[in-house]
Amino acid sequence: MGEELKKTIISWVKEVLGDQGFAKIQVDFPEYDPSGGYTSEMVMVNVTGERNKSKEVLSLIVKRSMDGMLENDNSIFSVFYDNEINFYSKIVPYLRQFAIDKGLKPFNSIPHCYGTIQREKRKVIVMENLKKKGYKVHEIENPLDLHHTKLILKAYGEWHALSFALRDQQPNKFEEFSYTNSSKKLLEAKGSSYMITTIKKELQFLMDIYKTRGITLAAEKLELLKNNFETMSHDFMLGKKESYLVIRHGDCWNNNFLFHYDDDTSHPDKVAIIDWQAACVAPAMLDIVQFLYFCCSRNELDNLDELLYFYHDCLSKKVKELGSDPEKCFPRDICLSNFEKYAPFGIAFLPMVGKIRSKLIAEAYNIANLEKDKSFNSLYDGKLNNPEEYFKNINDVLEFSIDRKFI
Repeated sequence: MGEELKKTIISWVKEVLGDQGFAKIQVDFPEYDPSGGYTSEMVMVNVTGERNKSKEVLSLIVKRSMDGMLENDNSIFSVFYDNEINFYSKIVPYLRQFAIDKGLKPFNSIPHCYGTIQREKRKVIVMENLKKKGYKVHEIENPLDLHHTKLILKAYGEWHALSFALRDQQPNKFEEFSYTNSSKKLLEAKGSSYMITTIKKELQFLMDIYKTRGITLAAEKLELLKNNFETMSHDFMLGKKESYLVIRHGDCWNNNFLFHYDDDTSHPDKVAIIDWQAACVAPAMLDIVQFLYFCCSRNELDNLDELLYFYHDCLSKKVKELGSDPEKCFPRDICLSNFEKYAPFGIAFLPMVGKIRSKLIAEAYNIANLEKDKSFNSLYDGKLNNPEEYFKNINDVLEFSIDRKFI
């Protein structure tokens, strides 16, 4: 890392922590790990400082927008950065205080954000480094088992409960968040159509496999899904004909969950949900559908009814604690029927998720290729190492979905 970049990062950390009452701030760079995907860079720093006459030691991540990413104010990446800045600087603090005012602990399954910075063509978030607290990502090639799945469903249930209670008790405030974190902004952003194109191409890839194998019913279902996906996903994201909306996470895949494990390293005791760039106001069950289809296998989906009851029980308990009626805010029967309604949204991602689990993803992808390709498909264009395993994993879930008449 260059000295100029180090000086800039130090200035950001001092600005953010200074606003939090820190003084005598010292910043060290223990390692340079410019991770964060294709649109962000995350730099780890160790910080010492004084607050209220006490010395504090912090391990932080400085997440910054990549150079050149914010040249177009209406690009999907600009909307992503604005979303996450708004989420951490406005939505989280408000919902945190909303819970505290009810005598409850605030939602703690997200990283603590110390502050954000917005400059021309630069967005910065300074947050705690959970990896230093023992949190880690689950191995992407393995579906989440029931222990991991229930921990995440509990977290989503408690998160969604905040939205339902807020909408019940402070509808004007919820409408304000609906405006600032709207699905419409995401859908209208330049480049938002690239994911639609990607999904349709991956569905065609899978459909061709089924046709080659002579499995006509699945091929026909996938073709119908492909043809309807753009209209369907827009309607779902905008919450058309839907009354049960929340501030949803919007990006519920494996690498956006960090797990902390107790003495039994196979059973996590805590989870943190990260990367809220796609947060928006949309139907609650889109998060649950997306999560279960992105992260689980047929083994977990065979317990679907139990899992949905578990999610709704966690949500209902938290809604009651917040002072609202869960059967008014999000009735159990609506929860169950909404999963069936929105299941096609998750099913459509199966071929892409299958390739990601197979680690078929370019390590040196150039984000500039988006403008040329108008899709993300070149991320997944390599040769499958084990095509039979890819097909079996997807087919098991697709057969389940067809049997349940979700597609």
